Amino acid sequence: MAGARSEGLLLVDKPAGMTSHDAVNRARRALGERRIGHAGTLDPFATGLLVLLVGKATRLLPYVEGEPKVYEATIRFGTETDTDDLTGSESAHANVPSPEQVLAPVAVRVHEWKLRQWRGEELDVVVTCAGGTYVRALARDLGRLAGSAAHLSALRRARSGTLTVTEATPASEPEASMLRPALDAMPSLARVTIEADDVERVARGLPVSIGDAAIEARRCALLDRAGALVAIAERSSGWWQPKVVLREA
Repeated sequence: MAGARSEGLLLVDKPAGMTSHDAVNRARRALGERRIGHAGTLDPFATGLLVLLVGKATRLLPYVEGEPKVYEATIRFGTETDTDDLTGSESAHANVPSPEQVLAPVAVRVHEWKLRQWRGEELDVVVTCAGGTYVRALARDLGRLAGSAAHLSALRRARSGTLTVTEATPASEPEASMLRPALDAMPSLARVTIEADDVERVARGLPVSIGDAAIEARRCALLDRAGALVAIAERSSGWWQPKVVLREA
């Protein structure tokens, strides 16, 4: 078992039938670290990417760049359920629509919706959307718009921001060696390297001068000379004011 000071980013591929909370608990046991937080849950029937921050890195969850989200989904036509997915009870029944009725474009509040394969009563799609989008509701609405009924029969999160499920470890096999730098979940955050004296100031929560750095960002990651994250800071006049400090004074 890893020591209690495990820290960083862990990508987990959650299987169907497991809750997100169960996946977090497995990681806690495997890494020997109670402080593990997630950047968005998945329903038990869904599979795919869970983004976890471990140890002190949990304090960085508000800064995780989790959009867009990409889901691989299967929509089953012919029935609606009271939960809009396969876990619910049938609440409506209708004839399966023809492909022509389903493929006609309509306005939806997602970034992109790709139709992959029509398989009898089921349609495989890839949905790229913002956080908080209920793909099950899209499945239900598509059925109604096509003059039929539908529910979500499978869902897999393939991507969150720039992080993909192909980089993830099975939920049953997390290890400390699989931890990555937490900043991998914040790729657009500006990086600023500071000297040892300023590292000490930041560790005490004190601001440091922006100086002549040619950077216009409102927020940045302050790094020491070795590239380790010291703090997340925000611009305040000519200073970087620490907001989340990870380095102990």
